[in-house]
Amino acid sequence: MKKTLLAFLTISLCYIAIAQTTVNTDISSSTTWNLAGSPYTITNNIDVDPGATLTIQEDVIVQFNSAVKMTVLGTLEADGATFTSASGTPSAGAWNTIEVGSTTTPGTVTLNNSQIIYAISGLDIRNGNITASNTDFTSISTNGIRASSSSAGTAVDLTVSNADFNAVGNYGLFIENTSTGTMTASATDVTINTAQFYGAFLRGNPTLTLTNSSISNTQYPVGMDTDYSVGAPDVTYSGTTSFTNNEFNGVRVNDSRMVTGDLQLRNPGYPYLMIFGFTVPESSTLSIDPGNILKFQTNSALIIEGKLLADGDLNEAIYFTSLKDDNVGGDSNNDGCTTAPAPRDWTGIFFDPDSDPTSILDSAVVRYTGNFSSGLSTRGAVTVDNVANGPSITNSSFTSSQYGAVFLGTASPTFSNNTLGSNEQTPIAMSIEANPTFTNNAFSTSDNRFDAIGLIGANVVGDGTLTKRNFTDIDNVTYVMLGDITIPEGNTLTI
Repeated sequence: MKKTLLAFLTISLCYIAIAQTTVNTDISSSTTWNLAGSPYTITNNIDVDPGATLTIQEDVIVQFNSAVKMTVLGTLEADGATFTSASGTPSAGAWNTIEVGSTTTPGTVTLNNSQIIYAISGLDIRNGNITASNTDFTSISTNGIRASSSSAGTAVDLTVSNADFNAVGNYGLFIENTSTGTMTASATDVTINTAQFYGAFLRGNPTLTLTNSSISNTQYPVGMDTDYSVGAPDVTYSGTTSFTNNEFNGVRVNDSRMVTGDLQLRNPGYPYLMIFGFTVPESSTLSIDPGNILKFQTNSALIIEGKLLADGDLNEAIYFTSLKDDNVGGDSNNDGCTTAPAPRDWTGIFFDPDSDPTSILDSAVVRYTGNFSSGLSTRGAVTVDNVANGPSITNSSFTSSQYGAVFLGTASPTFSNNTLGSNEQTPIAMSIEANPTFTNNAFSTSDNRFDAIGLIGANVVGDGTLTKRNFTDIDNVTYVMLGDITIPEGNTLTI
């Protein structure tokens, strides 16, 4: 009996030793890797050539020597496979990646019920179509999936569903399009847990649809770069999005300005974190969906040189506020009660003289502004500088700031159905030459220092007229001089 058992073990051990396959050449024709040949050990970089299909069956293990990668220029289909390191003591970054496509040749990858572990990057996509469903990316040293279309003519279509990303070094999903190629990605029922920097990060002008997904234990759940000549990212949030236990629970807009193109901020259910402020250049449009919250770091501003379309709803106001404001969008800077918002926390919304007069600010709440350390000494929650016949500012609230609204030079905005209160100085400050159209506005019952219109000190340019103005709750509102007003010789000011 013992001899029989020993013979059986000997045969079994021999079988295990034999059941290993070394791969050191390219896959040039359609090939299937099955359980009988598993594990497959890839000892040097290999390609799946154009026109070839590599099929990997269930329970097959594909293991890579140090720094080795597979490049798919044909087709890779894996169901129930494991891609891992050949090391006996593996750790994150022990092998390279599965690279998909090249600048000239697209690849196709379909992963189902599989796992990628201990790689530098789980998938590194350059060009092609990729589907990953019920697939785990674990112990990755840089990116769970890196999809980068950086050359003209490349096209990436990435679909990820029911996938888990755990312990990834930099980003769960890194998605960029910095060329004239195309980049379209969707992530549905995806869980990203423990990424060092971002759960998902976008650069250039890729599109991403994030549906019913959860991102936790990162620095920022989602981030985007907008300073590329190809335009800005477009992210759509669908279903239930969950950001929990992150250092900052919000979407970080990583640059201080756009270069070109348009940007639409769709509502993720969490704040956008404008760490460096944001400038919309001429010929570009920033569109902000109803219900969004934008939080600004100290000394930062939203500067409109192009066009702003912040068209909220009476039941879904758009908030522009301080990063320290925990009363809307939660504790975004994750410091508990250590900091509290106050007037002058950030600069405010500024419409540049060259901005589009058809800009819209409707159903907005703007508060805790007035910091002017790097700009004009008179800044409001909203400031309009020499813009003729616009913008339209309606149904909004401007509170807890240095000034509620400031109109400089010959600014002539439409300003109606707004409430201004709890401001350090006056609800309105304006130049003598400014000519806003006021309709049905109110000073709130909260204290402004002066319930009046402040006149900004300056030399009167040309002839001017100071007209009688009414607010809803004040007939013939008082003017307060905020500084010396000089009428130069030869000019006339009519009151």
